[in-house]
Amino acid sequence: MMKLYTGVVENRQDPFKLGRCQVRVVGLHTHDKTYIKTEDLPWAYPLQPVTSAGISGIGHSPLGPVEGSWVIVMFRDQYEQQPIIVGTIGGIPQEDGAIDDDDTEMILKEDGYLPGTDEQTLSTKKGDLFKNTSGPLAEESTGLAAASSFTTSSQTANELTGSVSYQDVKLAAAEAKVKSQVKSDITQSMFDSLVSLEYNKAGALDSSSIVSDLNNNDYLAAATGFAEEAKVNGEIDQGELRKRLAEKDKFIAEGIPGPTGDLVPVKAAIPTVDSSTTASGQLDNGLKMVFGFRDPNGKYPLYKFEPDTNKLARHEDIKKTIVRKKELTRTKGVVTAFNVTWDQSPIPYNATYPYNHVYQSESGHVFEFDDTKHSERIHLYHTKGTFFEIDSNGTKVEKIVGDNYEILERNDYVYVKGSGNITIDGNWNVKVNNDTNIEVMGNAKTHVHGSMETSVLGSYKVKAASINLEAHGGNVDMTASGNIAGDATRIDFNSGVAVSSGLTTPLAYDPVMPSFKELQVITRGVEAAAHYETPEEGDPTAYIAKRINEGTLDPEQQNYGTTQKTCAVTRNSVTALPQSCAIINGLEKFTPDLYLTKHFTLSALTKNGSRMPKPQQGLTENEIVCNLKGLCENVLEPLAELYPNMVITSGFRRPGDVRGSSATSQHYLGQAADIVIPGFSREQHYEAACQLAKMVPYDQILLEYSGKNTVWIHVSFKYTANRFNAFTMRDHKRVSSNGQFVLIT
Repeated sequence: MMKLYTGVVENRQDPFKLGRCQVRVVGLHTHDKTYIKTEDLPWAYPLQPVTSAGISGIGHSPLGPVEGSWVIVMFRDQYEQQPIIVGTIGGIPQEDGAIDDDDTEMILKEDGYLPGTDEQTLSTKKGDLFKNTSGPLAEESTGLAAASSFTTSSQTANELTGSVSYQDVKLAAAEAKVKSQVKSDITQSMFDSLVSLEYNKAGALDSSSIVSDLNNNDYLAAATGFAEEAKVNGEIDQGELRKRLAEKDKFIAEGIPGPTGDLVPVKAAIPTVDSSTTASGQLDNGLKMVFGFRDPNGKYPLYKFEPDTNKLARHEDIKKTIVRKKELTRTKGVVTAFNVTWDQSPIPYNATYPYNHVYQSESGHVFEFDDTKHSERIHLYHTKGTFFEIDSNGTKVEKIVGDNYEILERNDYVYVKGSGNITIDGNWNVKVNNDTNIEVMGNAKTHVHGSMETSVLGSYKVKAASINLEAHGGNVDMTASGNIAGDATRIDFNSGVAVSSGLTTPLAYDPVMPSFKELQVITRGVEAAAHYETPEEGDPTAYIAKRINEGTLDPEQQNYGTTQKTCAVTRNSVTALPQSCAIINGLEKFTPDLYLTKHFTLSALTKNGSRMPKPQQGLTENEIVCNLKGLCENVLEPLAELYPNMVITSGFRRPGDVRGSSATSQHYLGQAADIVIPGFSREQHYEAACQLAKMVPYDQILLEYSGKNTVWIHVSFKYTANRFNAFTMRDHKRVSSNGQFVLIT
């Protein structure tokens, strides 16, 4: 059976340009590059997929790994001198370009040693000191357990009697403190590391930010907190730093809990020697430290404490991506003929992991195929800012920051069903080397704000029902090298022989002017706009300022539009369907494909299954799913019958799913959803809200506006004590009384 190895790319400058890399392989090559230098490593060939021919340049170029990439390799010879790169491995880097595989000096051993104990006082103890004797971790399919569920292998301090040792008492106290302070889900390795920190530095958990970061589910921030505990009198102590780094690496050894309850793997980095221990970075024997298993150029990884998967694929930290740059440079207020303006379509990015397939090159070129339901896109972006993007409506935006050249070797055909607008800030020069034919079936206007010249080498003919010439404030001058002739009932200048123009009379035509309203696209700001969507969620002022700063709200479009009309909504007499959740209550596990009603699966209410319910707000998973079923049966199902293409932009939420979401939102209880109807204008959404309030039992139906274009309908339902609230919100503030929807355009 072929054996697989892991390794780190140290050089990709293949002189043969075959895509080969020199890889330092764990377990085969030394960590110390003094013994095996980078240039002495064998060249590893990339294994290409069957979609590439691997010959004559046909298929994909076999280029991808960079210095510092972790790869899987195998060997095609028994002497292990001919490596083949099978693939790359991502993770969550913890250090800047320093991946170290040599664990001979690890302070915190995997078998349970306590690091840094004072041997004069304590006897170092190993075994199951940190292990969970009741084994809840082994019983958990996700590998997680609540900190409060851990049991201790030693007695608590106030129970210890007799001949127990000092270290037993100290250890029991450390374990008890971790259990009492940590409220989030943690792995056994995390528990071990926290106990070790408190054991070796009593009171550390009280003074550090580690526990607060953990209880906010910010595991990576908690991991970074260990290094802060290496300070003695405000200065980093190298001995303490080694212990704290070892505890940090133990902390992330099993991975960190992800948003869906799975463990996300993390690349551990446990340096054997820290270069800051000496001013010169030299070892005691005077040799310069040259270690492998890292990018020798010190460039990669580009960031740490987050997954190597592209931010656009994860939909995380978007303000540091090209999406934010595109939002800030969106073209707006372009003036066309006769002072009509238009804006570039909103940036349609709204990806959900794992549906956005992203390729990003080293310089920053990006190619996206986004399969996120209702937000499907194709996007090609050049690092200088030129891009084209096709959104879920089929709308294409093309922006060119440099010059544009378009050369056609044959014919060109353009058909525009709607209107066409062209605005040119500079000169527009048009030359036609043959005839030009222009037919206008309606009226034509030409306004020239400067001078106008028309020079015709041949004849110039004009025919119209009437012709009016006015020289406003000046003269009318006509010069002809031949005769000037005119025929009329009356003419006030010399008459000659009139000559017909030869023009035919145009056919009578009543033009039909097609008009298409701008399509609404679901952007990353749509769900963000849904915070503070009810008055009980509080004052939105600070939140609005935050959204403007993040770029998800345009300050120029605040309170856009005026009231056009209203509809009155009275409490209807529709009876809610009785609660029927016997099957749901009998389920132990829920999957996204569970049908709640005819049109809706659990996936539709949980962001394509990425936000599966978990116990929260005093409700069990089953109770939350039961609430979602009631919402679907009573409100969403009748709405889907009327508007089959309706889209749920936000359904059930868990804390942390939507940053900044109000804790009082009914979304957390499975009682609320936000919907839009693709292709519908603001007026059509207004009409839909007016209709919906007449036909379903509900707790709230709110017509919501944000900025210039965004509109959605917030609906909620409770099995008991429905309030029948129906009113209008604009930019997070209520703008109508209860029982009234307002059309704002």
